Amino acid sequence: MEEDFLSKPVELTCVNVKYLGSLNAMYPQTGTLENIARLYQKGCALNQRDSNAQMMISRENVSLLCNSTEKIFRLHKILFCASYKKIPKVVAFNYQVCSSPRRIECHAFLCSSSEDARCIVAGLTMAFKMACKERSSGDMGVDQTNASRKAWNADSTEEKEMKVLFALPRKIGEILDSLTNCVGTN
Repeated sequence: MEEDFLSKPVELTCVNVKYLGSLNAMYPQTGTLENIARLYQKGCALNQRDSNAQMMISRENVSLLCNSTEKIFRLHKILFCASYKKIPKVVAFNYQVCSSPRRIECHAFLCSSSEDARCIVAGLTMAFKMACKERSSGDMGVDQTNASRKAWNADSTEEKEMKVLFALPRKIGEILDSLTNCVGTN
């Protein structure tokens, strides 16, 4: 059944959100919970009226349209995405801004409902699965996405350290409601 869904054309997922901001993250999954809490508190304290935005998810990227400015997050640079169980309307993802030196940011969004937050996580998960399926079937030529994923598979010291982090027990799953790890493993 999932194969049938993956073979259909991509439908754009579109959700209204309030962008809470971003903070630096050390690794794809660590520190995310603390960053989400800080961003949520900061966003609630500011309570800006003009911070409503529209988030659109496609197979290639996530775009955030706010006050006629658009911010694009390339899908292959989103490392981790989750909704927070204690604040179910909040969803966040860690985004690799640059690889040398490695810089990762945690971006958080407040949705109008927990269903919208789950929809964002599900949309990102499906977009990632579709991109991986295309890559494995050879539909995506050798491009930046492929080159980036191949670099991840090279076992440099830095990548080995990251793989160890992903192998740690997933107690974070007890805290986070919806969870997806968007880093491809081959």
